[in-house]
Amino acid sequence: MSKVKTWDDLQNELVSSGALTYEEIAESKARAAIMWELIHARKELKISQRKLEELTGVRQTTITRIESGKNSPSIDTMIKVLAPLGKTLAVVNLDIRKIACLFRLENIMMQRQVVIPFACSSIH
Repeated sequence: MSKVKTWDDLQNELVSSGALTYEEIAESKARAAIMWELIHARKELKISQRKLEELTGVRQTTITRIESGKNSPSIDTMIKVLAPLGKTLAVVNLDIRKIACLFRLENIMMQRQVVIPFACSSIH
């Protein structure tokens, strides 16, 4: 029986094998977070994809593809789809220490001579 792998183990294995980079994993997580936020907001407001189409002019099939991750929409489209849900996109400063912990970038940062003088467990 093989040992069950954690998500961190799987990510490290994918990076070690060259299948993905830590940056690609971080980008994927960011896309998933945006998709989740769209789906959650739409369902919380009890708005169907069809109704969202009526409100935005963005085709229901496009909304489906965005929510399933099969489409990388333009910024304009995302802003248009998020607005009736009371959401928008924003550019915000990132706490590089938190990102290093969340995405396990410590090794990359050390290779680039960036020092992170803290313990990941202290990040909330």
